[in-house]
Amino acid sequence: MLGLGAIGTALAELVARDSESSIKLIGAVVRDPGRTRGVELPQFASLEDLLALQPDVVAEAAGHEALRMYGPACLRASVPLVLLSVGALADPEFEAELRAAAANGGTTATIASGGTGALDLIAAAAEGGLDQVVHTIVKPPGSLGVDVSVYTEIFRGPARIAATEFPQNANIAAAVALAGVGLDRSEVVVAADPSATTNRQTLDVRGTFGRLHVEIDNHPAPSNPRSGAVVAMSLKHALEKRAQILIVG
Repeated sequence: MLGLGAIGTALAELVARDSESSIKLIGAVVRDPGRTRGVELPQFASLEDLLALQPDVVAEAAGHEALRMYGPACLRASVPLVLLSVGALADPEFEAELRAAAANGGTTATIASGGTGALDLIAAAAEGGLDQVVHTIVKPPGSLGVDVSVYTEIFRGPARIAATEFPQNANIAAAVALAGVGLDRSEVVVAADPSATTNRQTLDVRGTFGRLHVEIDNHPAPSNPRSGAVVAMSLKHALEKRAQILIVG
């Protein structure tokens, strides 16, 4: 793993509770290996020490900076990467670097769905042509770092800018954009709602296939309200698919 914060710890706990899981966690690259964490897992300060264990796959749950630092190196070492911090790909130079690293390593980088959904249908519909993708994200004001007393739209624009300006809140917008019409055409709305008790989002997609309208209410992660509790579950699912014979979603 890259990172052992709120999401990484939640993943480790999910795996520990699931006796039938195909996942065996063998180590994590962390910023401070000496820090006490809630799970027992070997911790390393360098990626080289982790890769020396010859992992089948590396899961990233550490943020944009860590993905930039370690993601391409994993891929160049021919180790598949499952990532959550897809917003880092809003930088076209880094996206090109990650793609080149995967090609050079003869492996793949997989974007986990994280807190969003319908990525498979959006990607399928894009094959026939999409006219519009609007992704609305609504969170409690504290999660967005603002203080408002009424529903307030604080951003509207392309996913590329949303993912850059709201790296901890709009990662999912980058995933939707890459599945659909791209980071520059996918429209994102970020709003703060003092009445919100969940991380809400709405996907409205139109194209030759018809129309997709999805509403999602994610409970915030207990240790990190900016993220949804489902994110660690999504990462577990993405990893377990690699060992499944019959794959769904």
